[in-house]
Amino acid sequence: MRLRIGVDARSLGEPPGGLRRHLTELLAALLAAAPETDFSCYLTPSDPAPETSGRLHVVRVPGSRRSLLRPLWELRSLPRTLAAEPPDVFLAASGAVPGGRACPVVAVVHDLAYLRQPGWFRWPHRLYWRSVSARLPRAAQLLAVSQATRDDCLRHGLAPERVHLVPNAPSRVFFRRPAEEARAARERCSLPEGFALAVGAWDDPRKNLVRLAAAAARAGVVLAVVGAVPRRAPANVRLLGGRSDDELAALMSAAGAFAVPSLDEGFGLPLLEAMACGAPCLAARAGALPEVAGAGAWLVPPEDVAGWAEALRRLRDGPEERAALQARGRARAAAFSWERSARLALEVLHRAAAAGRARV
Repeated sequence: MRLRIGVDARSLGEPPGGLRRHLTELLAALLAAAPETDFSCYLTPSDPAPETSGRLHVVRVPGSRRSLLRPLWELRSLPRTLAAEPPDVFLAASGAVPGGRACPVVAVVHDLAYLRQPGWFRWPHRLYWRSVSARLPRAAQLLAVSQATRDDCLRHGLAPERVHLVPNAPSRVFFRRPAEEARAARERCSLPEGFALAVGAWDDPRKNLVRLAAAAARAGVVLAVVGAVPRRAPANVRLLGGRSDDELAALMSAAGAFAVPSLDEGFGLPLLEAMACGAPCLAARAGALPEVAGAGAWLVPPEDVAGWAEALRRLRDGPEERAALQARGRARAAAFSWERSARLALEVLHRAAAAGRARV
């Protein structure tokens, strides 16, 4: 029987980041892995649409993607549309389970940090994500992007038999770039050899970039940050703003160190992408980062400025240690693939669809 999967595809309109990357890569892998399956992407009128095909369709649902208005779309407009022509199963790619019971829902849980540390989030986002978390028990099945996130789901009271580990993976654009390309990217950004690189919004307290900058200053290392540009930053920090994936991959290939000092991460996709590019990586011993890093990155307590400084110095001054870490990182990144994640997700989607048909 041909399966019809509905997808909340609003993440495709998010700024560059984990939610958008996850859905872009997972949707492409699902299409490749399931040639007998039709997909319908549900979007607001203002969302960018993916390229459609014979098996990928776009459904426009009236409403807004603004934080305070999103629940109205999820609880009223979307359920009406689903009830009129329900798919066999619905994938809530950002975790927002729609209202109603038109079809079984499989929700992706990226993290639950907004429950543990609400102070990290602005109040509209806190309100919205609390609404999302309250709806998670309504999902037929859940996909957790890491074991750390799955453990958080269980602590949140979700049934273990309904929460399945389906990890993220690096996009194919992230691979070790030739030395000439890497050097050209570094020179375009006016960065010295041996610079350290990080990805994230400077003013996001969870990303912990202020401590990393202090550590880089102690180590005498220039820190480059790809992400939103704040008004001020320390003298040793180069703020690069947003960059294309190709440019970011080239910078990762050129970096003397790539650091993820976050106080918490539900997965930490930039770490995996940097390892795939052959960057020597440092990661905080927090959230899912140790799980993702495996033996492919050195781990440092997130609040240990002296420890980060020492790790940066060791990478700068130890070419043999650096080369060994690069090799381990590339091997670790190769253990993840979107093809495997799509197969795991499809197993859960088929199970939820079958259970839904059995109840009819």
